Amino acid sequence: MGFIAGIILMIIKPEVLYSMVDFYFIIRDVNSIPLVQVLNTGSPFYKIIFLVKTNILYECIMGLFLPGILNIALLVLLIKYLSLGMFVALVLFSDFSLVVPLMLLIAIFEAVGFSIASFAGDDIGRAWLRPRGFSSRVHSLKKSFKKSIRVLLSAMIILAISSLIELVLSYLLLI
Repeated sequence: MGFIAGIILMIIKPEVLYSMVDFYFIIRDVNSIPLVQVLNTGSPFYKIIFLVKTNILYECIMGLFLPGILNIALLVLLIKYLSLGMFVALVLFSDFSLVVPLMLLIAIFEAVGFSIASFAGDDIGRAWLRPRGFSSRVHSLKKSFKKSIRVLLSAMIILAISSLIELVLSYLLLI
């Protein structure tokens, strides 16, 4: 829903996205855009470590998994999808080049990875609030935690692939 709303908002009022991008550039040390931050660095090792750290640790675990435990990940996910929808609309209406498919591929991988991370956190949060069947809260939480860790690992793999694509894109943008 947020994705569709973002696309519609971008079509109707494109200056909203441009002001959001300006805002992100101003506060990029607080709320980082990984691709922008790695453009000026030289070492490929530093770039991939930074991209993986940002995508997996900050955005996946701290941004969606932990709020999911508190059952507020859907709000965070809605905001991410809203900005992702505006980003996709901007990319689709720009000049087509080799960069556009890579940017859309990154957007798809991140949307899937963030959704999976949100689901894993929500599952733990629901297990704590409403135990399944006749089991205790602790038993239900342990069972849900084991299942959620496997799900979270798949989200991390997807976001690691997204980081590799971002690394390739950072080199393409410098050419």
